Amino acid sequence: MSHLAEITWLHLSYDTTSALHIHDVHSVATLITNSCSDGVSENQKQNMEEQTAKPTVTETWLRKHRLQYNGATRHPFILSIRDGSVNFSSFKRWLGQDYIFVRSFVPFAASILMKSCKESSEESDMEVILGGMASLNDEINWFKNEASKFHVSLTSVVPQNANVKYCK
Repeated sequence: MSHLAEITWLHLSYDTTSALHIHDVHSVATLITNSCSDGVSENQKQNMEEQTAKPTVTETWLRKHRLQYNGATRHPFILSIRDGSVNFSSFKRWLGQDYIFVRSFVPFAASILMKSCKESSEESDMEVILGGMASLNDEINWFKNEASKFHVSLTSVVPQNANVKYCK
């Protein structure tokens, strides 16, 4: 997967649990290199270290922004949804605001798709981004269904200031 697709995956991924189990690739590379027998040439050891020591864009981002990532994925609101104690009015407000955010994110994702078609030599880039866009479509449909169940008019939701700033 190219860097373009990997960066987009970071924005489009719904699987936050896999990111929580990223191991320190450099430590693994050192362990592999140090445990090589004398029958392995120095060149082979170096190649093995180079191949395993390169962290992905996602791993690098997570290492740099671990506190922000943990804050977003372990926020009290998120945890209250998980354990069923969410305040109903907070949930309805979030539903409307997140709907606005996701709808605003679609043009950005489309621009990345166009960029991948024009600039990427990796065929998988377009497929990854299309998969993410399909997920966005599914998410928008989910918002509409939930809004209907909870009597939230998505067309009358007024974006909060934080959402307005984020969606610029």
